[in-house]
Order: sequence, then structure tokens, then C-alpha cells
Amino acid sequence: IFCLKRDKYKEIKSDYKIIFLDNRIIEISSKEIRERIKNGLPIDFMVTKEVKEYILKNKLYKKF
Repeated sequence: IFCLKRDKYKEIKSDYKIIFLDNRIIEISSKEIRERIKNGLPIDFMVTKEVKEYILKNKLYKKF
């Protein structure tokens, strides 16, 4: 399993072999994504095209 590190990265125990990749840490929260969608703001710079399409297609964070 490949994982990306977050700001509060710490070792975890698992039955699987986990490989942590070196990556640039960018603080993006799902709450921020939900709020932007709710307010009609773009999320293009926060997620990949495929993730954005999936969110919109499945109405995960639909505008209320």
C-alpha cells in the first residue's frame, strides 16, 4: 500500500506493508472543499480533474 504523508505524519501499525512516499504537503481539508462547493467556488486547484468529476457526478457535496 502506498501512502502520502500529512502534516501530522506518524508511524502506523498494519498487517499490510505500507510505503510512505515523499511528497509536498499541501493543507487541504474536505471541509474546505465542501464549503467551496456549497458557496459555488472552484475546487480545480484543490483536487484532480477525476476527483472533481467524481464529486460532482455523485453529488457528494451538493450545494444546499
